[in-house]
Amino acid sequence: MTPLDRFRLDGHVAVVTGAGRGIGEGIARDFAAVGAKVVVAARRVEEIEDVARAINDAGGEALAVPTDVTDQKALENLAQTAVDSFGGLTDWINNAGGSPLRMPSRDLPRDEWHRTVALNLTAVYEGCLTAERYMDSGSIINITSGAG
Repeated sequence: MTPLDRFRLDGHVAVVTGAGRGIGEGIARDFAAVGAKVVVAARRVEEIEDVARAINDAGGEALAVPTDVTDQKALENLAQTAVDSFGGLTDWINNAGGSPLRMPSRDLPRDEWHRTVALNLTAVYEGCLTAERYMDSGSIINITSGAG
């Protein structure tokens, strides 16, 4: 047995938000590499399709589901798609986050503040509640952005 074998996730179904690039893409690829079926979620369709394709081409199982994590109906669709496509949901990784504006908070326009809070805090909360409704056991992992 190799050390990596201790971390096998065979039988797991993982949703990874913000999975089109960066840390989320790495998480999706790594979960798949150790046996999890992965639902790759983000707003940028082309990016998540590329990640899912790369996972499938490498012998894993992945599905791309376009998702705006600030939309509760989209989160429900994401969870339901995981269950319908892969038979369950065991792991939910809230990774989506950020802010397009890089400035001190004293200069941040109020409407951008609300968008940033919705993406970096409220969406994580809603993601946890959504995952909880679909999971019997497993893990919820929350990753924060500096914008959070």
